[in-house]
Amino acid sequence: MPSPCSLMHRMYSVGSTENDEASPMNSARLDSGKSLIERLYGRFLRELDLRGYADTYTKDQTVSQEAILQLPDYSDDDLRRVLVELTAKTRWKIQGGPHVKYLWMMIHILGSMRGPSFRNMHALNDAWTTVLRRHRERIYQETRQGKHQDSLLITKDDLIGPDPTVAHRQSAAWTNLEAMVGLEAVKSSVHSLFCRVVQNYRRSQQGKKPIQAPLNQVFLGPPGTGKTTVGKLYGQILADLGLLSGGKVIIKNPSDFIAGYVGHSEYRTKKILKEAKGNVSIIDDAYMLYPGSRSGAHDEGDEFRIAVIDTLVAEIDNSPGSDCCVILLGYEEQMQEMFRKSNAGLARRFDLAHAIHFTDYTVDQLGQILDFKLKGKGLQATLEAQKVALQMLERALERPNFGNGGEVANLLDRAQDSYNTRTAAVSESEPSTDPILTPEDFDQNYDRHLQAAADCKGHFKELIGMDQILHQLQEYQTAVTGMWRNKIDPRPYIPFKFVFRGPPGTGKTSTARKVGRIFYDMGFLSEAELIECSASDIVAPHPGQTGHRIVNWLERALGKVVFIDEAYRLADGEYERQAVDELVDRLTKTRYAQKLVVVLAGYDREMARLMQMNRGLRSRFPTEMVFYPLSAEACWKLMQRELTSVGIEIVEDGRGSKEVMEIFAKLAQVQTWASARDVKRLAGELVR
Repeated sequence: MPSPCSLMHRMYSVGSTENDEASPMNSARLDSGKSLIERLYGRFLRELDLRGYADTYTKDQTVSQEAILQLPDYSDDDLRRVLVELTAKTRWKIQGGPHVKYLWMMIHILGSMRGPSFRNMHALNDAWTTVLRRHRERIYQETRQGKHQDSLLITKDDLIGPDPTVAHRQSAAWTNLEAMVGLEAVKSSVHSLFCRVVQNYRRSQQGKKPIQAPLNQVFLGPPGTGKTTVGKLYGQILADLGLLSGGKVIIKNPSDFIAGYVGHSEYRTKKILKEAKGNVSIIDDAYMLYPGSRSGAHDEGDEFRIAVIDTLVAEIDNSPGSDCCVILLGYEEQMQEMFRKSNAGLARRFDLAHAIHFTDYTVDQLGQILDFKLKGKGLQATLEAQKVALQMLERALERPNFGNGGEVANLLDRAQDSYNTRTAAVSESEPSTDPILTPEDFDQNYDRHLQAAADCKGHFKELIGMDQILHQLQEYQTAVTGMWRNKIDPRPYIPFKFVFRGPPGTGKTSTARKVGRIFYDMGFLSEAELIECSASDIVAPHPGQTGHRIVNWLERALGKVVFIDEAYRLADGEYERQAVDELVDRLTKTRYAQKLVVVLAGYDREMARLMQMNRGLRSRFPTEMVFYPLSAEACWKLMQRELTSVGIEIVEDGRGSKEVMEIFAKLAQVQTWASARDVKRLAGELVR
């Protein structure tokens, strides 16, 4: 019986000439007609006079298992002999001869990839292609350096790649990664990869098989943290270390995979993965491939998304030594959900336990990024301007989905636009070649926290009967202004959680909006926005869902004010009490503490009962603001203002005014009377 090696030799020697030097496997013939494996199989059938087809190559499932020929993988010795015999028929010369140890090292590295999807002669052809690529690059560099070289000589570095310690030092991608701000976890992961490559290189020199590990990776983290940029560098580093035959980085997003009719999503996915052979394929926002990552509602397009994931699972080879790297990028929570709920094989292709985690940059790191981008744009900024920019970024950090590096870029673009507008008139006569950004370019009201006390009264000028609450807020502002001037962080000394108690129409919601503006002016919030919800919005109808709802509302309100109306309803039942416990617990977490203002609002008596029922709630919300019904005089004053605002003049006579105030006094005794709200409603009816 002929040996596999001799059969391979006869197959590839047919028609070979000395002009086949580009690849002894003659890839043109490999790709023509039937696949190499089918041709091999047919040749074996003829040699052994067998008739029968493996399941891989036939749709006839009735063939007896005894008739199926199981072909073993080629041994390292077989692979080496094929390579030596075929290169002997060309003009290529292996430095040190066909038995040199570095040729064995190359074969050992190739053999270590052996597994269920090992491609034998295809793998050998790919390995030789990589050798020739290294040879071509080496000859090019030596020619540029004026060195004499034998253009047909295959050297040690061609066969097994350069010493990884040298490749590491010469890798521009590694240098760029090291220069990036932060990303310590990423750099540590790449360093571990480098150590493994060095270890394998030394094992190969000792005649030992290398220890292989999959290259596929998952990058998890918030936006603007450098996932895509690092993905590009990561791919180039893999190529520089000889782990990939190519080194090209292909970036795709879910829309590149998803088609509009049955079967085409699978076709697109296979085509993209074929392009990724020898390269790095990055799938940005990969969680969008999972139907539930959008609105939670399914539609007819979901089957195409599911088809993409199923095809990725079927086509991606995660076996050690695979000449391909696929990187999935996305936000951590959404990616975790996709891995939990989609095709179980996805977790076997991508080890989520060893994902690389990207985190939000610290304020100091954002400052470094700002300096880098200023230099990149040829701009300068005063020290005070840089301080203002960092204060803005620090407040913005509290927002969900903070843009990190992207946020810095946007802030700088806005500052540059402000500078251009501010200096437009001067620039026409004396154009500046060295623009210097000032604090007002970043924030026109950058010193608002020093003027906040003066502005507080202005915020309440439209509200009547709020003197006590205004006085309370002015005290906060006075204290904060003094602390800022003395470079003391006032956050630990100012309340961020309030209870608003009072009957309807007494200005609780309006005051909450003013609090948002005031806390923004004091430098505590990133936005002067009020997020409104009710107790029923944060209590779920089923067990285990309330916590998720509360987190969603708190995330929306980060850097803002969240106003929970009718909060007294949180004392009504078991689910409501669970919501209180969850809220109290969440507000103690670093994620939310002093990063948003929370207001519990409701009727006086009911809110007092709620606070008595839960001591933890009382301790977390020690600051109360009591809202009283408007006096009859205040109601009459508000009525006059509302009518005057639309051009209706009221003629004062003592008796008429007295009668109107007596009516307002009686209305105030009605339980459903809503003070300012009802006064405005009555004024509207008078106008009509």
